[in-house]
Amino acid sequence: LSLVVLNAGVCTAGDFTRQAPQSMEAMLDLNIVSTVLLTRALTAQLAARRGRLLLVGSCSGAIVGVPGVAVYAASKAFVRSFAAALRSELRAHGVSVTCALPCAIDSAFATRAGLEASAVFSLPGVRGLGGLVLPA
Repeated sequence: LSLVVLNAGVCTAGDFTRQAPQSMEAMLDLNIVSTVLLTRALTAQLAARRGRLLLVGSCSGAIVGVPGVAVYAASKAFVRSFAAALRSELRAHGVSVTCALPCAIDSAFATRAGLEASAVFSLPGVRGLGGLVLPA
């Protein structure tokens, strides 16, 4: 195993005070817990091959918090911070860590999260802007 891309993510949008705790927990389980546990499970294999790890966060949250998606934004801020810490820790084991922070892109994500009308997804041309990549 020489390359791992962890790109799982789900978003529940809406007023924080009205979101179901079960939805929040499911989002945190996928966006944070699975990322940490999969990374840990695969670290030895990556180290053996001087491999690469790409964690996918989001510019919506990893840079600034976004109203209406507070828990999602916080979970993606976690991914960015986790990648930064791993970059330092895993360097000694020969593993390269990169965190990509894509902006709004054409996918079913906005529809599933109920965000199609939000500014980030509805401005003309914004879905093609790409995002940021924090190199190893």
